[in-house]
Amino acid sequence: MNQDQIWSQVQEELRFQLAKRTYDMWLKNTSVVSADGGTFRIGVPSRQLRAPKSTSIL
Repeated sequence: MNQDQIWSQVQEELRFQLAKRTYDMWLKNTSVVSADGGTFRIGVPSRQLRAPKSTSIL
């Protein structure tokens, strides 16, 4: 499984755990920029969303 497939699975899980508005605002249009082991760097579509964020999924 590649990093994009993993991120898609994470997004799918979060889509059901978060309110639709929250998911749509923060995660819907994101993508993997890079991955190193269990750490993913996620790209966001706008400058407004670019703030230091750290999330532990596992």
